[in-house]
Amino acid sequence: TGAHRIWDVTHTDEQGGFAIKVPASPGAEDLVAVWLARVDESGEIAYAVVNPGFGSAGGHDILDVFAPTEATGLWGFSAPARDVAAEGVILLPETAHVGAARVYDHMRYAQESSEALMGRRGDSMVVWMQPDVSWSCGACFTRYPFRVGEHSFASAMWIAQDADKAYWSDAVTMHELGHWVMSAYGTSPREGGVHYLGRPTLPGQAWSEGFATFYSSLARQNEFYFDKQSGSFFWIDLREMTYPWFGMPLPTSDGKGYPYADDPVLQMIDENLVAAMSYAIAIDGQGGSPEDNPRLEDSGAFFLEALAGARMNVTRNNPGASFPRRYVRHTWSFDAQNNITNITPVWSQPAPMFADYLDALRCLGLARGIDIDPWVEAAILTYPYPIDLDPICL
Repeated sequence: TGAHRIWDVTHTDEQGGFAIKVPASPGAEDLVAVWLARVDESGEIAYAVVNPGFGSAGGHDILDVFAPTEATGLWGFSAPARDVAAEGVILLPETAHVGAARVYDHMRYAQESSEALMGRRGDSMVVWMQPDVSWSCGACFTRYPFRVGEHSFASAMWIAQDADKAYWSDAVTMHELGHWVMSAYGTSPREGGVHYLGRPTLPGQAWSEGFATFYSSLARQNEFYFDKQSGSFFWIDLREMTYPWFGMPLPTSDGKGYPYADDPVLQMIDENLVAAMSYAIAIDGQGGSPEDNPRLEDSGAFFLEALAGARMNVTRNNPGASFPRRYVRHTWSFDAQNNITNITPVWSQPAPMFADYLDALRCLGLARGIDIDPWVEAAILTYPYPIDLDPICL
């Protein structure tokens, strides 16, 4: 019936509540619309969920979003204004694809809590979601400039809306947002791409994926990571260091991916062991009961501060410098059995890894007058980090 006139605009609070002006007697065509976007003080969108508006469902390459359609636009929902005014609530069924709102709420939490803890807002971000569309990467994140209409974003995330309904996995959403946290406040080793559950990988990728899973548990106060892929549900218990759905532990001393004490710190390792060791340090460092899960806003803030410090941002502050543990980015490929092969160092691209982060934690502890060495020593299993030596600080 034509364009609607805007009466009022506001943001919801962290519980989804809002107050907005509506006509005293709403008409049949008056609507209350909800858009999954946050507008900052400058009028720019800080973060949003966007529907690419593809003409076909099914699998899409993540690069397809670079070819916007006329249907590309912000995710939104609406309800008759007279119903909202009368009932004071907007109820939407799952068939309205409200999983997009769930993802947005976690993005809101990651963005707002990070700004509160770090004192500055992180990179702007767009999340791409469309009903019945899956992505070539499954779920993933990248730091790369995107433009949606008149709005620019510094980074992007892709979450599928297919039969697995993985958007209900808060663990996965917060894992991908953990990559955003590292990108926005720390330094990524840039060893992204394919990785397989239970398979050891290169130190940079193990650190990146391990931190993302660690952050997910900190943000949710939950030691379980869970997901559903291709119809199969699985979970990981970081506290017990197990893959319970197989009834098997994370790699033991006899398995691939377990740290070898006689090898250098620059060794291949299971990413979930990196997450589990980090979580064990956080549990010991929270100061409460060992049965409690650490809170991001409390003791967990220490771990984000270490990530954002100079020790983990060497190349940001000095592009010609190297990280003290001397790791560099690597590239590789997979053979027919999905084993890593053709490993090639990129000597011109220094990269951080887990031992650098342990240094950063210990250095921050020293600066605060806190001895965290007992926490680290108890958590790192046989990982050959030299806990008996002073950390390398900047």
